[in-house]
Amino acid sequence: MHKTLLICLACLTLVLNAAGQEKPRYQFADELQREITFLLLDKNINDVTRQLDSEEASTVTSLLRRLLIYDRAGQTSRFSKTLEQLASAENWQCPVDYDLRLLIRNAAAGDIGTRRLYYERLCPDDINGAEEFVKLWSSNGDPKELDAWLAKRSLGNLEWLMQRVRLRVRSGTAGEVLDDLAADIRANPSDSVLLDRYLKANSAAGSVQDVKWLADTLDVRTAGDYFQLGERIRNYSPQASAELLQKSLDLPFTDADAKLVNDRINRYLSVGPAIRVNLEKQLRYWTKRSLAETYQWMNQSLAAQPLVEELVSMKGDDVLLEDVHQLAGAVQSGSGQRVVETKILGDETARRSTSEYWLERARYYEGREQYGLERESYRQALVALAAKSDDSMALNERYRVVRLFAFFLAEEHNDKEDQAELDRILTSELNSAPPDTDYAFQIAGLITHGNLQLNTLRNSLLAKRPSFLAQLLGARREWDVDEKSLIQGLVNGNEVPSDLKEKTWSSLQLLVRHPGSTRAFSLALAMTDSAEWQRAIPIWRGYIEYASVEGEKRRAINHLFTAYCRTKQWRAAEKLLLAQQDSLWRTLPNALAEVAVVAAQQNATEDAMRLWRMSTNLDRRNLETLPKLAHTNARPQLLAMYLNMKKEDPLSAIPDLALRLLR
Repeated sequence: MHKTLLICLACLTLVLNAAGQEKPRYQFADELQREITFLLLDKNINDVTRQLDSEEASTVTSLLRRLLIYDRAGQTSRFSKTLEQLASAENWQCPVDYDLRLLIRNAAAGDIGTRRLYYERLCPDDINGAEEFVKLWSSNGDPKELDAWLAKRSLGNLEWLMQRVRLRVRSGTAGEVLDDLAADIRANPSDSVLLDRYLKANSAAGSVQDVKWLADTLDVRTAGDYFQLGERIRNYSPQASAELLQKSLDLPFTDADAKLVNDRINRYLSVGPAIRVNLEKQLRYWTKRSLAETYQWMNQSLAAQPLVEELVSMKGDDVLLEDVHQLAGAVQSGSGQRVVETKILGDETARRSTSEYWLERARYYEGREQYGLERESYRQALVALAAKSDDSMALNERYRVVRLFAFFLAEEHNDKEDQAELDRILTSELNSAPPDTDYAFQIAGLITHGNLQLNTLRNSLLAKRPSFLAQLLGARREWDVDEKSLIQGLVNGNEVPSDLKEKTWSSLQLLVRHPGSTRAFSLALAMTDSAEWQRAIPIWRGYIEYASVEGEKRRAINHLFTAYCRTKQWRAAEKLLLAQQDSLWRTLPNALAEVAVVAAQQNATEDAMRLWRMSTNLDRRNLETLPKLAHTNARPQLLAMYLNMKKEDPLSAIPDLALRLLR
């Protein structure tokens, strides 16, 4: 019954109804592609294209459907004709849906003419795929015509301007475009859009023009304007940036500046600040920080010194502060002064019970590149931040330090003894906390973190202690990314003995008490990511049967399909595909092709060809796996199939492409 309804629906969608039964607007990409896929599961694509060619398309929706079917069939002439009809359709508008635009754009990618039609008439405001299009045209068309085309498109679009500049760089004539943009700024010195176009174009050209002239040309009036402009051009001209930032500090604070600060805060914070911000103080803080960074960038540490002293001394009761201690350390390393360091050391008595203090101190010495003092700061922090296992807030403070200290000790610039110290610290931290606590789990996450490379420690403290591991993960009610990462960190790598991997997987499987749980999903995902395909299959099957979250269930179905293919179980993979068409329809052509290859590799040649024909009927363009299939006993039948396809459908470009791959 269900199959009959699908066939009827598919047939109805091909009937062009001038009376208005068809949707008045075109569909989303998924709706359209799904409809076509289910149609082609029941109808031969040759019959469908012949029927379409005998009818007259009268609506945008019917033209879109026709376009995508011709594209799947590889009938380029019919496709191009339909594309022209679509561009001329009375009610045509470029789709709002990004995926539908992508479908049309990708389908039109075959030659310069169809792609030009897309950008000129179908979706003139779309800039996605611009770089690919310019490469296609510059390789196969007239460069002068392309430059003229880009010049016209560049007037109102930054992306096309970038493409034009990059094209001009190759011929050494980018300066001509930049000169025109600079002239526009001189004629309109208060236009920020022109400034942005010029700066980005100059950057795309390799910063071939010195932009110092902007500081004396642009019409800016307020402290906030000078601050924004100084930040904007710092990467292009640090000297001009410093001049503009200093002008900002010299100007009075206005209502316009207050609005700028408010807007900037609201733009970067997801919720409002917890304090009442002094707007003028905030602007001066941002400006001084930017100016100090600019001076340091220009190797003018003495000029930056008084600025970093001010920044470090600022209090946060009425201003949003960003940490400047690493910057201060770098500045004082160049200036030779110790004012900030003296203040930091003087604050220890009052602030030593906070992780914030010790991390600021460590960052200061990192900026000075005094790694011995940075190391000592971390060591003292661990003494000062001793915490009880039942004090979660204190443990969070301690963990912040332990984590950053661990990555510091793992860096290459440190001594060989640092590895031993890292092992001692993490061993002590793990043993200090009951295994069923969040802190123990956090430390275990560090031990299994790939960047720390603690293979020996990982095996001895976790992998070889199955009961401890069971307590650690068993205490986690829901498993998600962190739990999966820890599991993968335990079993991945050639240095983990196979028997230890086996014991670890077995102990973890005992923790999955409900087949539809997040534990089951995360464990199966860890197995899949670790190429433990066969082990993951029963867990994925159980999860699919009992899971309640549809999105996760669809992911599980896809993973189960992959596991079947990787373990050469092509019959199970095909059965899953046919049973789960609603979930797998998007990947059905590729999936059928993959199963065909596996079947052929198992010498089931007739079944492989049956599956391959199903795949090509859904989408002839899917030739990625054809070379693999050609290396099996199916090759003679493939040759015959494509020779026959060429005879039956001379309008399709696909048979020639396939035959070239086969020969």
